[in-house]
Amino acid sequence: MSLGPIVSAHWFPPLERTTSTAIIGLSNYVGGGFSFLIGPLIVPDEGGLEERIKNLRIYLISEAVFFGLFFLLCILYFPKNPPISPSKTA
Repeated sequence: MSLGPIVSAHWFPPLERTTSTAIIGLSNYVGGGFSFLIGPLIVPDEGGLEERIKNLRIYLISEAVFFGLFFLLCILYFPKNPPISPSKTA
């Protein structure tokens, strides 16, 4: 949650920093809301306890793999600073 102002200060010009900070902060809530939408599709409330535990394990492992790959992509793709500084303060 505290990464937004740091990314905004390094990557965006002063007039776009508020918007970029808001988008980064909002993405945390969108991700949490997305889990409430996709979770019941993968782990239905039907079947026995064994089946629900198996589906829940698949759901959690698939989320971990997806976000692990996303994190790795972000680390590999984004350089430390932009090629051209957006402002003197950046």
